[in-house]
Parts: sequence; C-alpha cells; structure tokens
Amino acid sequence: MSSRGGYQGGGGRGGGGRGGSGRGGGGRGGCRGGGDQGGFQIFRPTGAPTQPDPCATKIEEDILTQVKEFPAPIHKSDFPPRRGFGTAGEKTFVRANYFPLMFKTGQRYYRYQIKLTPDEEKRSTRRRIVDLFIEEGLREFSNEVVTDGGNLCFAAQELPLEKLGLDESKKFLVKLWWQDDVPPGPHPKSKEFGVQIRAHGSLSASDLTEKFIMGQSRHREPGHEGEGDISKDLIQILNIVLNRGPEMNARTAGAGKNKFFQLPSNGGIAADLGGGLEAIQGFYKSVRPSFGRVLCNINVIASPFYKDMPMIDAIGLFCGRNITNQPLRDMERKRLSSFLRRVRVTLRHLGSKPWVIGQVSHQNADEATFTSNEYGQISVHQYFKKMLVFDTQNSRYSNPETP
Repeated sequence: MSSRGGYQGGGGRGGGGRGGSGRGGGGRGGCRGGGDQGGFQIFRPTGAPTQPDPCATKIEEDILTQVKEFPAPIHKSDFPPRRGFGTAGEKTFVRANYFPLMFKTGQRYYRYQIKLTPDEEKRSTRRRIVDLFIEEGLREFSNEVVTDGGNLCFAAQELPLEKLGLDESKKFLVKLWWQDDVPPGPHPKSKEFGVQIRAHGSLSASDLTEKFIMGQSRHREPGHEGEGDISKDLIQILNIVLNRGPEMNARTAGAGKNKFFQLPSNGGIAADLGGGLEAIQGFYKSVRPSFGRVLCNINVIASPFYKDMPMIDAIGLFCGRNITNQPLRDMERKRLSSFLRRVRVTLRHLGSKPWVIGQVSHQNADEATFTSNEYGQISVHQYFKKMLVFDTQNSRYSNPETP
C-alpha cells in the first residue's frame, strides 16, 4: 500500500472488527502467498495412516455385540436391528478432518453475566468494552477468561470476585479505546462505561462427555427437557475457547463466527478475482458431539476480500478506467458507493486510525466542505493541500474532481 493512504480489506459480509465486508467477483489469477508456488497445498501427512481411536473402537464393538443379541422384529414394519452389521465387506480406514478434544477430570466451566452502564447495542463495541474489562479488571485471570462478545463470560476456574473488588454492587469503569487508535490507549474524550459482573452458575464437562454423547442424557423425557440445553451451552463454551487463539493472533482476520483467514501480507494464500477483490484461503471450525467423544471439525474455506491498496487504485480497478481524467458518472458513483460501504480506510500519511466508509459523496473534493479547527470552513481539496507535505500540483491525488 502507498504511504499516502489506501484501504484495507475485510472478509465476509460484516466480517470482523470495526467494519469490512466482502463480496464475490469474477476474474482470473493464480495463487500466491504461503506454500508451494505451484498452487494451493493439501495436507499430506507423512508416515503410516492414523489408527482409529481405541476408546471409540471399543464402544463400537460393545454396541455391535449388543446388536447381535437383539431378537428379530415381531412386525415387518419394525426397524430391523441389523444383527449382521460389520460381518461382510472390507474394512477401510478413512482419514477425516475431525480432531478429538480431551478434558481434565472434573473440569468445570464457570459462567458470568456482564452488564454495561450505559448499555451498548453495537456488538463490536460491546465486545471491545468486555475485552478491556477482562484485560484490566480481571488482569490476573485474563488468560483463563473468554467472552461471547455479548452478555456472558466463561472461566476455567471460579473467579474470586469479592477479592478482586468486583461484587455485584460495584461497577468497574472502562474507558473505550481501539487497538488501531493513534496513539493506542484511552484519551480525554474516550467514552466511559461501568461494567458489572456476577456469577451465573457452572457447567461440568462430564455432562457432555459422559452423558450426552454416551446416550445417558434424559433430556427427551418429560421433566428433563432442560438437560439438552446443557450440552448446547457446553458446545458454545468450547467453540468460544477454541476461537480465542486465532482471535488474539494479529496474523489472522476473522469473518463471521468460527471463520479465520491468514492475510497475504502475513504469508496467506490468495487468488486475484479482479475488480479490486481477491479470494483468501482460511479455515472454518466447529465443536461437535460425536460417537463416544467430542470432536473439533476443521474445514478449508475461501472468502472474497478487498485488496490492500491505495483507494484511488481500488476505484480505478472497480470502474475499469483511470478516474483522475474525468469525474465519476452517476451510475458509477452509485455502484461504487455500494461496493465500498463499510470498508475501512487508513490515512497512513496522517498516522490516524482507520475510518469506515458510509457512502461516496455526490460532491467532489473541491465542492465538499467542512469546518476545520485550524482553517475554519474549507474544502476537502484545500484542506489536504495545506496539510500534506508533498506537492499536490504534481501528485496523482491533486485532481479536485476525484471523489
């Protein structure tokens, strides 16, 4: 990206952080980024094939033994017990993209409710406030606490809230700031929120590993319907826990739930889609209860992203022409406004935080004016002509007709 500004892509519609979205598009282009220059790489493990899990195999064998002892159905409409299951055909080992999760004996997860004052409806802002609370108010336990980004936090051990001065009647004050603020950290105009936390019960991993997946849960019986919700809550917690690693990794970008991508600037694999877009390879994961165990499913995916480049180049690629020679036509402006909506723009020459695009103005840089603390009422073109250190007369950004 040029040092004089540009825009940063975001993946997936509404994906990750303070903006960014992505849409598909046609075009040609080879793969680039990490791995073999010949194209996308497929996981090819070395050595002998992985053998089936012995615990799961034993459970299967025990069930097959029981099935063989089932009596023949009395009525033809009854579902047959398949007493000959596994006695014919050839046994084949299949490698699947599932990985078993192991739990400590007696592992419990503690749930906590979060309340903000004033309340914040925007999910990304609420998530940032809760993250700051965990970093500052629960500093000693920050590596053991995760959040769903809404009203709940989860911890691998019971938190000593009274010892931390965080009982239900007290509010912990958090000043909102963002990681891409320049300089980083709270500033005098940062909005302040009060955060209250209270215990909201705990869940045992055994409710999932020893009851639900082994068929011992009674959640389908009258009076026990709520037991099925326990397994759903535990799966939610496990998904949040496994998301924490890639979410905290500066080399990855999130898009929606459970989807993560390594950007090309960090060695990720990408393919050009044309029109200022590129497809980036990533992965999707989810925790699922399975036969006798809890598994994490991981799939390779791809999603369209905006390319990281100067904004003027992105507009030119989208319009298919050099926009510095003549102003945008009305139809181009409408299409461009839709294309760039919610894209983050970084004014790198000013060292400012990213801004999110709302729409493309009908006014050009000479017509659009605003009130500046330094110069009063001034046009966008004149403001940057005064502010920037480079020669605007000889710059590719000097045309006041540019949107």
